Amino acid sequence: MQQDKQLEGLRAQLLKTKRWPLKYMFKFVMPNDVHTIAEVRALMPTDGVMSYKDSANGKYVAMTCVAMMPSADSIVELTSKAASIPGVMSL
Repeated sequence: MQQDKQLEGLRAQLLKTKRWPLKYMFKFVMPNDVHTIAEVRALMPTDGVMSYKDSANGKYVAMTCVAMMPSADSIVELTSKAASIPGVMSL
């Protein structure tokens, strides 16, 4: 339920934007596990610019993807799919 509220808030903020498409920065934190990283990476737009940063102890990784997105709904849908992967947190 909390995630649904956050996604609706994100959608409301994005709908205030009148210029589409736009560059959007996705940020996720997840366990530093090759399978989890690959699963989230597969959801990202193929033209997105990806970067990664390991946590101090190497247990987690932060993934950032900057990509041109066509609509608010496309951003919310992708964020929702990624956040539904166990251990993945959307920022």
